[in-house]
This record gives sequence, C-alpha cells and structure tokens, in this order.
Amino acid sequence: MTRRLLIFLLPMLLIASACGDKKGYRIECQIEGLGDRGIEAFVTDGTTLGRTQIHPDKKGRLVIEGDAPRPVFIELFPMDGGAPIASLVAADGDRIRLAIDPDAGARSLRISGNNQSMNEYGAWLAGTDSLLRISDDDRANRLITDFVDTHRDSPAAALAVATLYRTRGRELRADSVFNLIAPAARGPWATAIFGSALGRRTVDTDHSPRTFSLPVAVGTDRFFYSPYSQRYSLLIFNDAPKPPAILDIIKAL
Repeated sequence: MTRRLLIFLLPMLLIASACGDKKGYRIECQIEGLGDRGIEAFVTDGTTLGRTQIHPDKKGRLVIEGDAPRPVFIELFPMDGGAPIASLVAADGDRIRLAIDPDAGARSLRISGNNQSMNEYGAWLAGTDSLLRISDDDRANRLITDFVDTHRDSPAAALAVATLYRTRGRELRADSVFNLIAPAARGPWATAIFGSALGRRTVDTDHSPRTFSLPVAVGTDRFFYSPYSQRYSLLIFNDAPKPPAILDIIKAL
C-alpha cells in the first residue's frame, strides 16, 4: 500500500462526547481490540493541517466531531504506533459510523451513515482488501482503476487512488487515473495527499518543505513536522547529544 506523508488535524476539530449538535460532521468509531487505548486522528482539507489524540468513552466508542465546510481527509492510527487503522473523507452534515477490527484488516471495515460515497468505499475496500494484499502492483492498480471507472464523480474514487494506488515507477499512469476523477470529487485534500504519494509538491505546498514524521529515539513515539503549523522553522538533525550550552543557544534561536 502506498504510504502517504501525513497531515495533522484541523484546529477546529473537537473531541466529542456522546452528544453533539447537528452542525459539522460526526464520526462514531468502534475499533475492536483497542481497549482503553486511544487513537490519533490526522486530518487535512488540503491546506490546514493538524492532529489530535482521542480516547474511548465508557461504551468503547471513539467519537470525532469537527467543522468541514469543504471535505477533509481523515486517517486514524493507534496511539501507540503502527499502521493506519482506517481512512475516510467527511464534510459538514455527515453522520458516519465506522467499525473495524485492526487485526483482521480492511476486510472487516464497515462504514454506514448518510455519506453514500463512504458507504460504497467501505463496502468495496472490505470486499477487495484480500485481493489487494496478494496482488502484485499492476494487478492491484487495475482493481483500483476499475473502481475509479465506476465512481468518477465520487470522493471514494479519490480516496482509493490517493491512499491505495501503488505509484512507485508508475507515476504517469497514476496521474492519468487520478485525472479520470471529476475535479469536484477529488478536491484540495486529494490533490495534497496524492501529490505527496507521487513525491511531488502541490500548489498548496509549493516552495515549502513537505510534512513528514520521524521516530523519536528507540521508542514508538514519532515527531511530526508540518510547515503550516508556524511561520518559521529551525530543524536540526544530529546523531550525538549536544552540550547544555549548545542546546541553550539552539533553544534561544
């Protein structure tokens, strides 16, 4: 599966209680085997970036609410590290229920609610995941292209290409498949994610470093950097501890 440079939750994202108003979007997640561990949610609308941590409520649900006047890409990770649990697209007015067993993979994915494109995507991915896992890159890409052909006006097609298409060595073909999707369906979020998958800069990130993550020491923690989170950044990479005096100078900068 193509790895993305991932992006981090919109500032206006709210961690929800079981209740909530009818504005914005609402996603109820039931993730098997999670226990009392939380997840990290990463979200972008193509320009605004952020992340947050979410813990289950007393019923074991993780509820996410946020405002999205235009569609946002959301990806969920276990808080203690590991592969993505699920990805989806949401916008204001969406009421989505997502259930998955991470140990079983995407074949256990169930998406329901009033977002028909995500319902269709969840059903397709659950039914195709086993084939995607055993297929070589060309066969997997054909499966994704077939889905795009029948969903060209749906954000589901953009989600499939941006997150699943195996682009390495097939960049031109991937770009052609992406351009089969109606512009209104792919939106800025998909352009940003797909551009990262191709290893190229998009209009939104031109002249800026791309978002990236790095492991911290030998643990499972990761450092996430986004050029959008501040006006200026000083990034220093070093393979040995620095004396306190040097660290003080760096911090002062």
